[in-house]
Amino acid sequence: MPDTRKKVIIAGASGLVGRRLITMLDPHRFEVFVLGRRLFDGVPTDHFIKWRPSDLVIEGDMPDPDIVINLAGEGIADGRWSAKRKQSIISSRVDSARTIKAWLDSRGCCPELYIAASAVGYYGDRGGEVLTESSAAGVGFLSESCQQWEEASANTGVSFKRLCMLRIGIVLSLGGGALPKLLMTGMLRVFAYFGHGRQYYPWVHIDDLCRAVLWCIDNDRASGVYNVVAPEKKTCRDVVAAIKRTKGSFGLLVQVPAVVLRLALGEMADVLLNSNRVVPERLTAGGFVFRFASIKEALSDIVNNKK
Repeated sequence: MPDTRKKVIIAGASGLVGRRLITMLDPHRFEVFVLGRRLFDGVPTDHFIKWRPSDLVIEGDMPDPDIVINLAGEGIADGRWSAKRKQSIISSRVDSARTIKAWLDSRGCCPELYIAASAVGYYGDRGGEVLTESSAAGVGFLSESCQQWEEASANTGVSFKRLCMLRIGIVLSLGGGALPKLLMTGMLRVFAYFGHGRQYYPWVHIDDLCRAVLWCIDNDRASGVYNVVAPEKKTCRDVVAAIKRTKGSFGLLVQVPAVVLRLALGEMADVLLNSNRVVPERLTAGGFVFRFASIKEALSDIVNNKK
């Protein structure tokens, strides 16, 4: 019998989200191929395609896909934001989209769906303002990089029948990202929050993020920009206090002043100090239901099940 599974290509699959997403894609429905710089555990060699997005080159033989999911991009907080580092952050995102488009156009291929990652950094530092998908872009490097990222994704989306762009919040998982760093000081009975602690931290359980990707695939009417954040709004101090309660730890909530963060991290302190009161308006209106709608439920599941 012919293989009727949809062919899915994931760029940036070696990262936190990509690895989890692969496990949640039903192998009876989807045949998954990975675009990457190097092979990693869990990916068969015949489903790995090497690429060099900095040169806009895909080296391996890639099948015509039905769906492309682009999660590629250097970590925003992996190093201080020198001029060179800033350019590298932007290029890693823009070049990945351009490489995919160039390859598709060379094949005359028009796949069904392009799912492109973006981030809530698009909105900049907005205090307590409620931010929906229709809110304007902000200012600062985080916003500027997201705007260029989304522009490249939109240009690539022209080569597809449908485009879904996901503005992702802080992904909660023990596998990487912010949560393990916030847990580190818990062993010392100290739980640190940043600045005044009243800045909003839009968060999402990693499984709900992956479920949102699957929802975009299964919902033929899904298109455009979606905020992928949990509906419950929490401040930085709220999040750290919830982590403390989940761990059942006695200890202190300790403030790390903004001035200290600025001295240590420079402009990159924006990652910790910016406030984004983002709501998942379009996902909710479209019928998506978050499995982990509260920070208490999310952290309990992640810590207890080691996700």
